[in-house]
Amino acid sequence: MTTATPPPLPEPAWAATWTASRPEVELAWRATQARCCGDDLGSDPDWCAAFEQIYPGALRWVRLESGSGYHVLPLRLQRTELSCCLGELKVLQFHPRVVQLAGEQIRLPESDAAYHCLFAALLRKRRGWDLLRLTVPVSTHLWRWLEQREPEALGLRRYQPAPPVPHDLIEFPPTFSAYASKFSAKTRKNRERELRHLELKGPVRLQCYRSPAEVEPFLAIAGAISRRSYQHKLLQAGLRDPARLRPRLETAAAQGWLRAYILWCGDAPCSFMLGYQYKGRYYYACIGYDPEWAKWDAGTVLHWLALQDMFLHDPPTVFDLGCRGPQKQYFGNSHFEEATIYYFRPGLYPWLARSTHAGSLRLTRLCGRWLTRHQLKPRAQRLIRRLRGC
Repeated sequence: MTTATPPPLPEPAWAATWTASRPEVELAWRATQARCCGDDLGSDPDWCAAFEQIYPGALRWVRLESGSGYHVLPLRLQRTELSCCLGELKVLQFHPRVVQLAGEQIRLPESDAAYHCLFAALLRKRRGWDLLRLTVPVSTHLWRWLEQREPEALGLRRYQPAPPVPHDLIEFPPTFSAYASKFSAKTRKNRERELRHLELKGPVRLQCYRSPAEVEPFLAIAGAISRRSYQHKLLQAGLRDPARLRPRLETAAAQGWLRAYILWCGDAPCSFMLGYQYKGRYYYACIGYDPEWAKWDAGTVLHWLALQDMFLHDPPTVFDLGCRGPQKQYFGNSHFEEATIYYFRPGLYPWLARSTHAGSLRLTRLCGRWLTRHQLKPRAQRLIRRLRGC
């Protein structure tokens, strides 16, 4: 006699509440952070308090509840630049109201009903935002739910500018030697040769910045390096606004999360790295180098020496390098795939921003293929950077 398989239990019902008042959710938020969020710095209440100092009124919260418990998700709502580019040239800019997670991921149970409830709650507030930006690992339940086109059934318009890309990590083994064994003997010798090459210009010193008293000196020196870099002039990247960054660094230093570096050669600062170490995870924020020190590989030397320092002093478990870039792939020893997806609400302005951005990407690809076919791409890049003063 066979025993019939019992039917699956129905998913619990979920309810969502959207609020702009931090006191309403403070205790539940901290409980969610302690229970579910692990090493997710972005959703930490104290980290978000520093963000609120820079952008007052930019945080929102969604509280989701079911019979099995509650979860509080902090969200950031602010106008963000959406640039339509032709290669490295910006041709048009939109400034939509973007809602995105304050943390790295949506920390919810693997429940279709929970995600449906969350997106329905966001859609009810669609008059307050233009697009929802998500970065989703492709191995998660959320990705599988999104691939079923559930948000589109609710009325949102999906836009994914690029396929999933590797998110690179360094998973720390016990020693630096064990980590360095991922490189060939020739590569390791090249790194040491670059260091000796730089030492010909003067004594090389790596300085680590972690305390509140070191925030101002770091910002002054790293900001000066960043302003001279091509990333600052061409890509508007790096430390573009130290005044806005200061509260975040001060909070990180007070909590013991700040871990930044500057590489010196003699009395000259050559390059910098900014990052935060939170519960065993080092979050890489940005790196920059003075163009005058480019031929001495100041950026690579800094990265190599900073890793050695991390293995010797308060080593993290994981160095989170983030997405894209040959340098990140070079140093990483692990990765996972993730995709950036935009969900636009219905409306003329969101449609115009989405269509124009997609068109600029298609035109960039066409021009790139034409320039490559005629061996003109390097010349075009040099011309653009010369015109931009890079």
